[in-house]
Amino acid sequence: MQLEKYDTEVSSQHTIYEFVSVGTYGRIEKVIAFTPLFEGSTLYNLGFGDVVVATGEWTDKRRSNNGDHRKVLATVAATVVDFLNWHPDAVVYAQGNEDIKNHLYRRGIESVLNEIEQQYEVQGYTQSGEWEPFERSRPYEAFLIRHKKH
Repeated sequence: MQLEKYDTEVSSQHTIYEFVSVGTYGRIEKVIAFTPLFEGSTLYNLGFGDVVVATGEWTDKRRSNNGDHRKVLATVAATVVDFLNWHPDAVVYAQGNEDIKNHLYRRGIESVLNEIEQQYEVQGYTQSGEWEPFERSRPYEAFLIRHKKH
């Protein structure tokens, strides 16, 4: 993927990624975290949000609207690729906490689908409660991505 993205600082286990968004509202620290959904699981939740300056904790409840959403999404996508390279048996689960975030995730996936589907399997969770292979322009409530089985 040759999209413009931010440089990240990564934890030794390649599960936490940090970067700074630079845009309309200045510099905003961001965190991307891959967390197993339960102990021993290969299913990881992709968490993403802003660092709260006062506490140093991060939250996914904010929308910073810093004017750089394409670069931010490209950064998130790059961390998913890096994470899956370090954890080849993992499955990444992503779900926005708002419909608009799921829409942005879908649009981000669509923008690189031709590149990623050569190496990764992407699924979407439908409103009828089923997982299906990702299709362009379909609304999804959540997403899964994993290495293709050869």
